[in-house]
Formats: sequence, C-alpha cells, structure tokens
Amino acid sequence: MEDVRDLKELQIDALREVANIGAGHAATALSQLTNRKIMISVPQINIVRLEEVPDLLGNPQDVVAAVLMHMLGDLTGRTLLLFPESVGRRVCDMLLRRPVGTTAVFEALEQSCLKEAGNILRGRTSTRSPTSWGCCCCRRCPASWWTSRPRCSPPPI
Repeated sequence: MEDVRDLKELQIDALREVANIGAGHAATALSQLTNRKIMISVPQINIVRLEEVPDLLGNPQDVVAAVLMHMLGDLTGRTLLLFPESVGRRVCDMLLRRPVGTTAVFEALEQSCLKEAGNILRGRTSTRSPTSWGCCCCRRCPASWWTSRPRCSPPPI
C-alpha cells in the first residue's frame, strides 16, 4: 500500500491528468443529469495532511461546503471537494431541479446532494484510472461539513 505523500512528481502529474479528465466526465454526467451546461475548473492537486488544508483555502471567513472522500487500497488518501457556499447552493438547486436561489441552508437533503456530486466526480475519475494505474482503490461514503474554515479534523462519518 503506497501513501500518496510518497508519490513522485511524475505520479502526481499523472494524478492531475486523471483528475482533469475525470472532471470533464463528471461535468458531462452532471450536465446530463440537470439538463444544464456544467463548467468545472481544472482540479487542483495538493498533497498535504488534512490538518494543513485550512491554510490553503484563503480567507478564513469565507464559508465553504466540503465533501471529504476516502480512498483505501493500493493507493490511500482522501479527496477533498470544496464548493464556495454560493456554488454549493447552486449545485443543490440544479441537481434537485429547483429554481436557482432556492437553497437557503444545507439541510440533510442538500448535504446528500453535494455528497452525490462528490461521488459522481470521484466515480468518473476512478473508473477511468485503476487499470491504467495497475492498482485497486476502494471508496467509502463521503462526509460533508460547512464551515468558515475546515477544522483540523473532519466530522465523524
């Protein structure tokens, strides 16, 4: 089992490319699901300890919706998907087929919705990669939380 913190630069570049391709596939899947054009920015890959994530996020007053996903197997680690609060609300409205601007708070349904968006993104990425990586990765259900800055540990799963 290899820890992602031990990856070489070439392997990290390969992860970036897989994430970029996966994001494109996820945008297509979300577009088909919502009947809307979905634009996803090029994923940023930072290999850091979870405790170091808050320092990467910028202004500690900015609220973000976060979806934390675990990978277990030949490659272990976590994927953190971040949405600025307004984008998280808009994603919920689109996936739940509500008028944009309807989501006011992230209740259980909205949390589930963003976790599913994370599953779609991760699924579209990981289904394209295991054979090319020559490894096995198992996924666990994502966790989510909303805060002005993620704490040093995620919420209990």
